[in-house]
Amino acid sequence: MELEEFQGSILRVTPQLRAFAVVLCCDVGHADDLVETSVKQAFKSRQLCDSRTNMLEWLLTILRNHFFAQYGEMRRANQTVRGIRNAKPAPDLGQGARPAHDEMRRALAGLPHLQREALILVGGTGCSYAETSRIAGCPLGTVRSRVNRARVRVSELLDMSSQ
Repeated sequence: MELEEFQGSILRVTPQLRAFAVVLCCDVGHADDLVETSVKQAFKSRQLCDSRTNMLEWLLTILRNHFFAQYGEMRRANQTVRGIRNAKPAPDLGQGARPAHDEMRRALAGLPHLQREALILVGGTGCSYAETSRIAGCPLGTVRSRVNRARVRVSELLDMSSQ
């Protein structure tokens, strides 16, 4: 794949990559760092890409692997992953949208990590269940189960917050 085509492919999927990173990390600054690291890794590994490569799937896999490597390092060092529960506010969404956005963000943050990841990959980035299975490195049935449990739990959390 030519350099210009490669760069264009990355630029086209960057918004989805960043959205996934923000939800994965629950911290905009950490998410931006994670996207930058992932894109740098993609450029280093550019020779592995050809015209048949699903750029979104490839970059999401790189990003996810970097996230878990960082998360594991933090856990091994007995540090907390503060961003998981202490998300920074998102940009202004306009009047009326903010309360719903905050509720959804809290509900997503309340999910177990693997369920949140599966739900965002399928519902947020538009990945298919099969693509999500490959990105997460788990069976298709596991992805379906995680997404279903996540949807049920988010629904419960949103119902509780509206009472």
